[in-house]
Amino acid sequence: MKFRTPKVVAAVLVAGLTFGLAAPAFAQTTTVTDRGTATNVDPENAKVRCIQAIDARLDTLAKAQARLDEASFVTEDHAASLTSIIASTDSGLRTLRDKIDTSEDPREVVALCRTIGPDYRVYLVVVPQVRLTAGADKIESTRGRIADLTDKFDAAADRAKEAGADVAEAVYLHNRAVQQFDEAISVVDGVADSVIAVTPASFNDGPGARTLEVARESVRTSAGQMKSAWETGQAAVQALKDAIAAL
Repeated sequence: MKFRTPKVVAAVLVAGLTFGLAAPAFAQTTTVTDRGTATNVDPENAKVRCIQAIDARLDTLAKAQARLDEASFVTEDHAASLTSIIASTDSGLRTLRDKIDTSEDPREVVALCRTIGPDYRVYLVVVPQVRLTAGADKIESTRGRIADLTDKFDAAADRAKEAGADVAEAVYLHNRAVQQFDEAISVVDGVADSVIAVTPASFNDGPGARTLEVARESVRTSAGQMKSAWETGQAAVQALKDAIAAL
């Protein structure tokens, strides 16, 4: 998962894991009745389509794990939790795949295929969990960098002031930038933990889906605020340069 950081921490717009939203599918030559009686179902064709749907999800999970491994800014606890989610989802899908592959009962094949999406939610839960956790942790990880930049700016402003420069505007802008960064980071506080707690069941019931939507908006909002903070910080640096040039 390649997240490029600009010179400072400004544009923390998280690169998403982009995967297709293929839905599980299977073919039937007739419908299934209310009592679950299937007639003239082509089990082999159904198996092929369902196994393809599972394999696509297994590939998506592998890519998500690979990109998670590259995201060094994701905390150890969050990375471990996400890795566990990916592994258990992978294991469950492989078990389901084997059941579908070995079943000789058309009704069972149809029933098993129908669990692929709602029971595992690779695209709607697992992928967003990785992406949103990475986004929140990326923003949280800027705290140290901001502190370093603040120290450097304060030292430069003090030296300029001692030399007789009027640094009032530069200091004001810098303090405003720091405040904006703090506000932006606070927006994603707890976001990662909340999305990691979502399960396919909670998503299907509604609350989990809402949690992911709120997290999505939080990361988006924070990223926009980080951009504004960066712009203010750049203005502070320019104001300091102008004050020094005026000596």
